[in-house]
Amino acid sequence: MKTGLLILMLLFGGYHIFAQETIENAKNWDNQLYMSDMLTWTSPRWKYSAEVQVRLIDNMQSLEQWYVEGVASYQFSDNIEFIPDLRISIRPDKMVIRPGLGMLYKFDKGGFQFVNQVKWQIDFDGHGNSDNAVRYVIIMHKQFKERIIGSFIAGALYRWENDFRGVELIRIGPGMTYIFNNRHSLNFSYFLSGVDNGLGFEWAGVPFIQLVINIDKN
Repeated sequence: MKTGLLILMLLFGGYHIFAQETIENAKNWDNQLYMSDMLTWTSPRWKYSAEVQVRLIDNMQSLEQWYVEGVASYQFSDNIEFIPDLRISIRPDKMVIRPGLGMLYKFDKGGFQFVNQVKWQIDFDGHGNSDNAVRYVIIMHKQFKERIIGSFIAGALYRWENDFRGVELIRIGPGMTYIFNNRHSLNFSYFLSGVDNGLGFEWAGVPFIQLVINIDKN
């Protein structure tokens, strides 16, 4: 446990230094906030979730979007899952429908759990436009106590559309989960997020708060 805590502290320290340098050098810095409620349930080889998320931008003063998302995860083996999902986003100027299909590979090593996920997604905006993207995320989990799980998350999104092709999004940061009981848990993360606007990356600090409710009968 002490080794795991040391590794996470080193990651958090490196992240903090990188984040501070990014904030000081960023010309366009924003403070954002993501809030989420999620329901989860399972069947013998499937895991399901339904989520509502709200995203605030412009120093948490403006609504960027809110969305509902349904995810189904099929457990192919102990280490591999296949994950179709569907997200419907409501933005100030349009509605975006996003189906996706992903694969997850996870393994345990040295007291940590490593989760790798790659996902293809396509956005339809209701005006005849669509664009594709591939997302890759790696998560490292470490359970410190019965009720506390630490994590470190890093991910990137590569998008291709008519007027843009390249890495559009980078997101990295630490997180913690507190387990209240077998039905309720609370996730908190703080991300350093960079989005390419076509002229360069715009950076933001993003607290993420998520309440997870397990509605399984057992």
